[in-house]
Amino acid sequence: MQALYFGRLLSVFLLVLNPMEHTYCSSTLKEYHAQAQLINLPSRINERSVAAWSYEKNIDLDRVPQIIYEANCLNSHSCKGVDSSFSLESIPIAIKMPFL
Repeated sequence: MQALYFGRLLSVFLLVLNPMEHTYCSSTLKEYHAQAQLINLPSRINERSVAAWSYEKNIDLDRVPQIIYEANCLNSHSCKGVDSSFSLESIPIAIKMPFL
């Protein structure tokens, strides 16, 4: 117990003799995002994607669940913001979902 107390006291003493620079601990998460310019990105992942899509409701009142959200490509499988799309491919994905 006494060794633990001595260790803590020693670490405080070393911090007083050799304080950390102010720049290490001064930035906040908000400042980090401002520097990385992430603030102007859309909040929804479907709008941020290289191959953007939108959600559309498929409503059938005689089905359970009555509402199924379907994703539809916005740009016919093209990749926005990419200079060369030779190595990129955007393909539609279908998932089977049980319903009543």
